[in-house]
Amino acid sequence: MAIPTDTAWVRAHKLWNRLGSYREGRLTAPAFLWVRRVFALVMLALLAWVLLTDLDNVVLANAVNLRFGLAVLLGLGGLLAASLSWSTLIDLPFRYGIVTFGATLPIRHLPLGGLGQLAGLSGFSKAMGTSSVQLAWAAPFFMVATAAGASLVASPILWIGDAPTWMRLIVFLGVVGAVAFVLRGNWLVKAVMPRWRSIDDIEPLNLRLAVFWSFIAALGAGAAFSVLFPMVGSVLEAVAGLSAAWLVGFLFVIAPAGLGVREAALVALWPEIDTATVVAVSLTHRFSTLAAEIVLLGVSWRLSKTLLNPSKAE
Repeated sequence: MAIPTDTAWVRAHKLWNRLGSYREGRLTAPAFLWVRRVFALVMLALLAWVLLTDLDNVVLANAVNLRFGLAVLLGLGGLLAASLSWSTLIDLPFRYGIVTFGATLPIRHLPLGGLGQLAGLSGFSKAMGTSSVQLAWAAPFFMVATAAGASLVASPILWIGDAPTWMRLIVFLGVVGAVAFVLRGNWLVKAVMPRWRSIDDIEPLNLRLAVFWSFIAALGAGAAFSVLFPMVGSVLEAVAGLSAAWLVGFLFVIAPAGLGVREAALVALWPEIDTATVVAVSLTHRFSTLAAEIVLLGVSWRLSKTLLNPSKAE
């Protein structure tokens, strides 16, 4: 597949500005975006209050600086796996997945959140030669594959620990959905979205690989959390617990990046641990993920110069 070079980033910028279709649905309506902003501010205030009122009881792991650095590396590994998942769905080499995924990471911290990142991924990938039809599949499939991977990583919660019944139910349904998606992904999407029945199927192997790499991505994020949260006592429980909490936040669409909702789910998982400690560890994990995103953004920027304009890179 030929990759355009000279005008790729200009085309991507124009495509991003024209992605008005993402703003036509209810999830991107101005009222909904304001609800997300207000919810984020309320959650930030609440989390700050929890920390400040119980700061003396916060317990962090030993060698926290070393653990933070290791968490960044593990989180970076998870982000690279997510890049692989995306590149599998758009049928481009891994390095192009890094460029597109890494370049759009800052977007998910804006009010539009994950939907904004999907729009950015679609714009940049189209600029690199991916067809509009393929992107129409890849964007929603990537979101489903991400949730499927997290559900599979969270599955140990079903038989270990003392997770609330409602959380186990969410994880169970997620696992059932993940298995169904792996086995009959194209059929399921067309059953839910009849207007897409005329679109060619995505290669089943690509769907399964996307879920696999999403599983590795969730595993990396969970491993980073377990490094920062040894107080749980079981690495498996910490990894699965983080994925279960992420899944709860993912479903709570008015919470940007699951802010506040993920922390509440983690507190519900381990009520025997002081609430302020759980919140502090969760926020530390968020900062380690942000640091990993900055690293990948830098790698993406460097690769983009090499791949999209090789003459200048030389």
